[in-house]
Amino acid sequence: CGDEVLRAVAERLHERVREEDTLARWGGDEFILLVEEVTDTGHIASLARDLLDRLTQPFTLSNGHPVHVGGSIGISLYPDDGDNPDALITRADMAMYQAKEQGRSMYQFYSRTDLQAPADPHPS
Repeated sequence: CGDEVLRAVAERLHERVREEDTLARWGGDEFILLVEEVTDTGHIASLARDLLDRLTQPFTLSNGHPVHVGGSIGISLYPDDGDNPDALITRADMAMYQAKEQGRSMYQFYSRTDLQAPADPHPS
């Protein structure tokens, strides 16, 4: 059933993205979406909301059972948040965990200012 849900989620997400975008399963239940040539972060926010809305609609498995899933989206932007894939993925992952802390079906842009710096064990 898990594989069937993952395929259904991928199909539903793929229906919303543009042909030039790249959607890939990153591992487990995580997906990465690469959206190129973004000129307006408002477009990305709208896309994130739409993808989350699509995920809240129930899926019906081949055995007829309905399944409800949710999602959290972390967003990083090139080149502001990183100039290579590893940095962008790491920062999107950090933003995703921030979104999860906000509650269900949330998205979050990566922001250095939102991150808590570890306390200095030797303050001056």
